[in-house]
Amino acid sequence: MVTRSRRCRHPMRLAAVLVGASASCLAYALPEVGYTTFGGTGDQIGTGVAVSSAGIYFSGTTAGGTQGVVGQYEPNLGLAPVWTRTWGGGAYDPFAGVAAVGNGIYAAGRSHDFTTDVVGDKEAKGITVRFNADGSAGGSIAGAVWASQTPAAPGGFPYGGGERLTGITAARETGQNYLYAVGIGERVGFTPN
Repeated sequence: MVTRSRRCRHPMRLAAVLVGASASCLAYALPEVGYTTFGGTGDQIGTGVAVSSAGIYFSGTTAGGTQGVVGQYEPNLGLAPVWTRTWGGGAYDPFAGVAAVGNGIYAAGRSHDFTTDVVGDKEAKGITVRFNADGSAGGSIAGAVWASQTPAAPGGFPYGGGERLTGITAARETGQNYLYAVGIGERVGFTPN
């Protein structure tokens, strides 16, 4: 599928693009409905988008990739986000994706300071962080509802090397909400991730 959108004059800003399509036009370029940018100067990066009946949610990283950011735009893609929340603040806590389920927004990525490494040197691990869909503060780190190392210590591989989640999605199955995440990790120290 090919999409068409205007190029952002500030390519290092977090950007959201909304395109519309019907089943009959999927083989053709999709018309742009609108776009907006988030943030100021610096190296913000957009990493994910999720849509629910309440709005359009996004994930990304702040300048330098040290913190994760999530937020919500209204369905009409207004110029300013309804709310945003910056998470982390440790050595390295970027988000790589977002999923929306009911009243929760789930961001996935990696965290150095807010995860546990039980093997060898301390390295970043995958993390899933839940936020309230309305943007209200929860009782965990930086207003999150909770944060959970994913997978739990020692991580995905016994070696205990660096790991991160690279995407997340949600599904409702048999009356339950499920999150599915993917990522990457070091199997052993002398091989690539």
